[in-house]
Amino acid sequence: MRKAIVCCSLLVLFIGFLAFISCAMAEEDSAIVSAAPNIVSYDFGKRFDVEKEGVKNSSFYTLLLPYIAVRYENLSMLGTEATKQYAQRALNMRYLGEKRCELITETSVKDICIAMRNNNCSTLPAADAAICEAGLKDDADAMFAARNHPSRTARFGKVEKEEVLKEMAIAAGYKFYNAAVCERYTTALPLSDKVGCRILFANNPDQEIDNILTDIVYVTKAKEEGDLSYCKKVQNQYIQQACQRCQTQDLKDLW
Repeated sequence: MRKAIVCCSLLVLFIGFLAFISCAMAEEDSAIVSAAPNIVSYDFGKRFDVEKEGVKNSSFYTLLLPYIAVRYENLSMLGTEATKQYAQRALNMRYLGEKRCELITETSVKDICIAMRNNNCSTLPAADAAICEAGLKDDADAMFAARNHPSRTARFGKVEKEEVLKEMAIAAGYKFYNAAVCERYTTALPLSDKVGCRILFANNPDQEIDNILTDIVYVTKAKEEGDLSYCKKVQNQYIQQACQRCQTQDLKDLW
């Protein structure tokens, strides 16, 4: 009788021990499962930041640098002398649009700016007066014709339509301090110029630049993984349109 009681007691203890072990293992499995998403999320975020940094070291970002320099009125962030000269010209267009003529570094542009500020182009030589009139009217075709007047091409060389549109986008944009006005001249220009207008007039340019870099990573993922659902995450409308076509058109070719 005593042996039976002892056997029963041991059996109860053994069953209790098994139950304890089973419960402990279940809790451990649950902890592992709940922790897993955090690990995956962290890894994805880390990889994404690395890819975004890669974009910042690419030609995508290089082509945006002149716009960033103009937005901050700081050419020291630019590397090559050629890029600085290009950005200086763009910065002069900003000052022309804002009527801050005294800050313009090119004499002929400064004279045109002063005449436009006074709404009196008649004080200028004929070729410069034509540029002044085109600027007052925000007329890109007239500006292209005036910039390529023989008397000016003899001094400054021929100017391409794309260059005229870029300069007018900046000047007119700052004249009205409006990104939409800037973008109006970029219809036939590369994607980087359209995006550049957003940088020029963003309330928070640093955040705008970060958003653009993020958008480019999403386009890259959409193309590499063949998954256009990434395009839904893209914030900039122009980059999103490019994302939808990324399987047939490379973003670099549009940039």
